[in-house]
Amino acid sequence: MTMQTGSPTAGGNATATNAATTTAHARVVPWLDYLTVGAIGMVVVLISIPRLRAFALRENELDAMRMLRALAAQPAPAGVEVGERNLASLVAQDTGLKRRLEDLEFLDGGRLRRHGYVFDMTMLRPGEPMLRAWPWNHGQTGRGAFVWTPQRGLIGAMNSDGRFSGADGAPEPEDIDDSWLSVRRTR
Repeated sequence: MTMQTGSPTAGGNATATNAATTTAHARVVPWLDYLTVGAIGMVVVLISIPRLRAFALRENELDAMRMLRALAAQPAPAGVEVGERNLASLVAQDTGLKRRLEDLEFLDGGRLRRHGYVFDMTMLRPGEPMLRAWPWNHGQTGRGAFVWTPQRGLIGAMNSDGRFSGADGAPEPEDIDDSWLSVRRTR
C-alpha cells in the first residue's frame, strides 16, 4: 500500500503532530520567559540592595553632620548655664530648633538620637564645648564619628573598627587627635 502525500490520512496525522508540538512548545516558552524575567529580577535585587544600603548609611552620616552644624550655629537659650552639657534640654527649650530637627528622640543623660546617630555635648577642654555624633549601631545606621568644636569646626573619623558605636560609645576628648580630619560643607 502506497501512501499519497496529498491523502487526507497523511495530512491529518501531520497536522495533529504539528498541533501537539506547537502546544508543547507553547507550554515551555512561557515558563522559560518567566524564568528569564525572574533571573533578571534576582540580578537587579542582588546588585541594588548593597547600593541602597550604602546610600542609606551615607545619608545618615550627612544628616549627622548637618545636625552638628545646626546645633553649633544656635546660640544657647537664655537662662542656660554656661557649663550645662545637657544637649536634650538645650534643644527642648528652643522650639525653632526642635521644629527644624524633626524626628528627634530624647535619650537618657541629655543625649539625642536622630536618623541612626546619637548626639551629645561635653567639654573638649575647660571652656571649649564639644558636640559629638556617632552611630547608634555601627555598620547598620552609620559608620563615621563626628565632632564639632569652636576651635576646629566639624571634624570626623572613619571609625572603621566601630569603636564609636551605641548609646555609650561616644568619642571622648582624649580620642580626638590628628587622625580626625576636617569635614567639608555638605549639601
